[in-house]
Amino acid sequence: MKTFTKDNLYIHHDRNFDITFHPKVYLFGNQEIEKVIVGSSNLTAGGFYLNVEANVRIVLDNSFEAKDFKNQVAYYWDTLINDENTKQGDLVFLNKLLELGALIDENRQKPFREIIEKIFNLPFKAKAKLKTLPSVSTQTITASPSLKENFAMTLSGFDVSARSQDPVILIPIAALKKYPNFWNWPTYYANSGAGYPQLYATANIKIDRNTFKDQHIRLYYYDSKREFRLQSEAIKRNGNPGDIITVHKDDNKPLEFDIELLRQGSTKHNNVQPLLNNKVSAQKVFTYY
Repeated sequence: MKTFTKDNLYIHHDRNFDITFHPKVYLFGNQEIEKVIVGSSNLTAGGFYLNVEANVRIVLDNSFEAKDFKNQVAYYWDTLINDENTKQGDLVFLNKLLELGALIDENRQKPFREIIEKIFNLPFKAKAKLKTLPSVSTQTITASPSLKENFAMTLSGFDVSARSQDPVILIPIAALKKYPNFWNWPTYYANSGAGYPQLYATANIKIDRNTFKDQHIRLYYYDSKREFRLQSEAIKRNGNPGDIITVHKDDNKPLEFDIELLRQGSTKHNNVQPLLNNKVSAQKVFTYY
């Protein structure tokens, strides 16, 4: 996107949750507007090359109707550009949004349907052959922010309590706010039937000398208690208070995690414990590294 727009990239966002910014209008011309395309295509790889979309191209002439339409489009554009919720998308701002998880790098995105289809047997077939994406050799070279690959946290008595029927482990809200992109928040989350944001993913979970591959986990934000939760039966039933869990994430595989349970007194536990520098409570300390 930055390649196409150069210094003319703007980002509009209204924090009113009842409002969605959804127009797709593309303007072409040198000194003035000559062509307008209006349709469903987002300015993304999917919108231009992969998805089924519908657009209308309007070529403007010198007729009164065309000039009137051009004036309306120009007024609409100028109104958006001058709106207080429209900001210029320079690289500093883009990198900040990327680090906070408000943007995703399409080169690193893995389709959400892959994880969903592992869980549900959906009766749909892949019919159309995907088109080849264009070369990225002309892309603007940018320096992406440094994203954390690992998270570590001590387990509390609640996290591993055998009395709890729900295999829930609490991730501190402070941890979610510190690096939301690590947890794919909020980009990949969708509302559950109960109305709270949730994300299904898979994890390779290592406990002692055993590795349980492709385990289904769920991350969700429980609004009524203001809790961010990791649902993992294996960790819940095998951990002890004071143990440490480490979570590794590969940016190229945003819906896959590697989770390891580190026992108190083990070499790995002793190596990671000094890194824990964010204290939430007497039992809960975390870090990213």
